[in-house]
Amino acid sequence: VSTQSTGVAPNSSTLSGSSYLPFLNLKPTTFDFTVLNFTHSVFPLLIVQSLLYTLTSLNYMKRGSAISEVTTEVELSSLDASPISASSQRILQDNDNDAPIYDISSVVKSLKDSTHFFQELLTVLNSPPGEEQFIQFIDKFNQHFENVRDELYVALQGLTDTVRIQLKIHHARQRMIDLCFETIYDHYKDIRPDVVNILKTMRKLHEDVNEGPNDGPVNEEQVDDWASNSRPRKRSRSIDMGNPMAASLRRVFSSGYWTRTRVTDMVTKKVPIINVLRNYSLQNLRGDIVAALTVAAVLVPQSLGYATLAGLQPVVGLYAAFIPCLVYGLLGSSSELSVGPVAMVSLITPSTLASLANSKTQVDLYWSYAIFLSLFAGILLLAVGVLRLTFVIENVLSVPLLSSWLQAAAGLIVVSQLKGFLKITIASNDKSLIDYATDIVNNAHQLHGWTVLLGLFSLGVLLTHKYACRKYPKLQFVPVTVILLIITTGIVYGTNASVKRGIAIVGNIPKGLPHPQAITVTSELISKTASGAGIIALVGFIEAIGIAKKFGALKRYQVNVEQELIALGLSNILGGVFKSYPVTGSISRSSINFHAGSRTQLTNVFLFILVMFVLLFLTPVLQYIPSTVLSAIVICAAVTPINPRDYYVLWNHGEYVDLVLSLIVLVVTLLLGPDTGAIIAVAISLVIVLYRSSRPHVARVGRLPGTLAYKDLDRFPHSITIPGVLVVRFDGILSFFSASRLRSKLDKWENTSTPPIHTIIIDAVGLNSIDSSGQHQLREMLDTYHKKDILVLFSEVKGVVRDSFQRSGLDKKVGLQNFFLDTHDAIEFITGRMKSTEISSPEKVNTPTKPRKGKQKEQHIEIKINGTGSSNSQETNGAV
Repeated sequence: VSTQSTGVAPNSSTLSGSSYLPFLNLKPTTFDFTVLNFTHSVFPLLIVQSLLYTLTSLNYMKRGSAISEVTTEVELSSLDASPISASSQRILQDNDNDAPIYDISSVVKSLKDSTHFFQELLTVLNSPPGEEQFIQFIDKFNQHFENVRDELYVALQGLTDTVRIQLKIHHARQRMIDLCFETIYDHYKDIRPDVVNILKTMRKLHEDVNEGPNDGPVNEEQVDDWASNSRPRKRSRSIDMGNPMAASLRRVFSSGYWTRTRVTDMVTKKVPIINVLRNYSLQNLRGDIVAALTVAAVLVPQSLGYATLAGLQPVVGLYAAFIPCLVYGLLGSSSELSVGPVAMVSLITPSTLASLANSKTQVDLYWSYAIFLSLFAGILLLAVGVLRLTFVIENVLSVPLLSSWLQAAAGLIVVSQLKGFLKITIASNDKSLIDYATDIVNNAHQLHGWTVLLGLFSLGVLLTHKYACRKYPKLQFVPVTVILLIITTGIVYGTNASVKRGIAIVGNIPKGLPHPQAITVTSELISKTASGAGIIALVGFIEAIGIAKKFGALKRYQVNVEQELIALGLSNILGGVFKSYPVTGSISRSSINFHAGSRTQLTNVFLFILVMFVLLFLTPVLQYIPSTVLSAIVICAAVTPINPRDYYVLWNHGEYVDLVLSLIVLVVTLLLGPDTGAIIAVAISLVIVLYRSSRPHVARVGRLPGTLAYKDLDRFPHSITIPGVLVVRFDGILSFFSASRLRSKLDKWENTSTPPIHTIIIDAVGLNSIDSSGQHQLREMLDTYHKKDILVLFSEVKGVVRDSFQRSGLDKKVGLQNFFLDTHDAIEFITGRMKSTEISSPEKVNTPTKPRKGKQKEQHIEIKINGTGSSNSQETNGAV
């Protein structure tokens, strides 16, 4: 398409012959459409985008003779002469003449420009258009124009702030465009869906190009930035028609959709560390470095011990504390959560991989399976975060069952560490208390006195410090773990106790950073590790999110759960690439991080640097650490969840069902292992949810004497009831697994009532939602009571439930006159009917009927005169 400057702008008189599209302050141009073939194959992608592109890049566009020949000419100048409403004229007259802040003619012209564009668009969409239909569209555009213009006049009344005036004008023009687009969408959505889809896409691009200042408080600089960003971009005087797709893509990416602000917002939302660095200060740096040094003093020895617990070489624990710390530091949203190897995940790892490989005889194979387990768990966490399915795993375990499982798992961790603590042989595939007890009894003769003595000394020091920190929190800053390691390692190294006294040490730790490793994945490997990966993902998520939310609440910031899942998932995936086994957030290290004064997520990045330093320079020293000291460190960290008081609290509060189920989970986990215990706990939680959801609370209610409150008759037996009237309150969700509960209760009370029930009032204040099964049950119930001549009324129905009634037609089946704002109104209605006349049949009441004209008019006049007058008669209540 070639362009040619006309040199002059058209006046209003030229609009009658051929329409123009004035938009921005560019020189007028004329498009020659004679070379275009208006077929459906070319039109959807090229023509519509070309027309919409003029919304931001052209000033005038004149239809060529080819279009004029195939379209019906319609007088369009009526828009120019559309009269201003009387109210708008009064507003303009009332405005101060001393403050000519804006040119009203240019504002009106800007609105009319939008109508001209849509007329051109309609011309192409409807080639050749029907004259009558085309005029109808023009009338709608004209009506939109007048409405938006009058609204703008009202909005501009009395405004003197230039910024607010520009905003009002901008929003008015956007509203005008929206209304016209909706008019076209409504007509062509079924006729031309391909065109409508393109229109929606290009409309979105246009909104982003013309995006004004954000909502809320604004300043003049924001409006200036908006104005500068929305200026038309320079473009070539010709458009390449040889490749329509390439031209279209160039227009999309040159339209301003991918602005710097939009890209920055998208990136900073997914990489929170960018916002942290923007406002980072020297004070934050000091706090993060101190916290990283404090946590590293615990992280390094714990990593070595947890790797041993997982059946892996100690260096794998350092690998698990390396890359995952960096990934979470960049992507996580919690400034206190410390990511790395933890006791619970380390316990589940060998129980999952025991059937696949032996950790002692097949070291490399077992390690590769642990790497795959990290990748698998990371993919699950990432998928849940991306799909925003956090509600699925956040609520899958009840608090008592989770606490019971954690305590059982902690007990298994303590027992498993007796291998290094006592220097006795325990099989690598043991995962239950019975297995551990059997091996300990059979190998009790291997007990090593010096190892036990050193272990008891280390455990005593650690536990003393642990419980002293509860009374004196500042003691957490004392690196007792590091001091203990230095002392014990120095004693063993200096006295050569590993040789002379037989005290076991960690042994050789490879020096250097981990490299990516390829693993072979088979269907058997996936099937056998699926349950373990799911349990690790579940436990890791619950543990990490619980910690993050706890410290987020203390520091008064919001934790993004989806972003946490993404960060944890990528930490496991990238950590697995670099030879790590599964990781998550640590309760003990996060607490130390919080009390040490961590300010931002950069604490994890500094931990990454410190672990890298250890891997590069300190591994020769770590090989002399006594194994019994590492076992003492793991035992000290593992005993944290053990709290028998939880069971006493359940007993004391009367939660006997939760108490019994918690004890079941505790015993099953100890006897069958942590993986089986977790599956049983999840299954019990789901059964509890279904059971309690299927048995919502349904109560008969009566009015408390001297009040208008209606309470449960079982709790308030002296409440007032009306013979023959059953008032029922339903608390819960009326769904496929709870609908029968309401019906069975109603049938029970109906059959045992004396005198017989003639009216049922359902107090729906506790009804939160209703599904199709609940609607079906209500229909059957209404039909049954209709045959029994029982009237059914509803009170205090929530808006969400009322919408469901309207969509399903239940409101008409019940009868619109049988819904009441509160229960007492329903009671007054039925008592008034009982006093005046006998109870009408449900067929008459549930079907809207016309009241007697004379009586209705008389009561209506009474209400108007008295204002607050009321009556218990059916006619008055129906009118209200």
